[in-house]
Amino acid sequence: MALTIRKLSEEAEKTLLQVQNENEYINTSTKAIEFVLENYLLICNDLKAEKNKSRSLAQNLNRAEDKLNNIAYGFNIITDMIAK
Repeated sequence: MALTIRKLSEEAEKTLLQVQNENEYINTSTKAIEFVLENYLLICNDLKAEKNKSRSLAQNLNRAEDKLNNIAYGFNIITDMIAK
């Protein structure tokens, strides 16, 4: 397989520096690796946004469950009062 050595794009260079700081070794001699590097940060940011969104939705769900539990508790109290 012949490899073509060429200059990486600015975004790939930026990502490469970050990846090199986080990893001991990375080979950037192929076009496929360059493609990954160009999109790495964008995908990581998208994943962080999804994680934050999921966390927010989980918190909203917990608040809604608490409200429902309080309503059910209130109905139980009312039912007990009516039964007496």
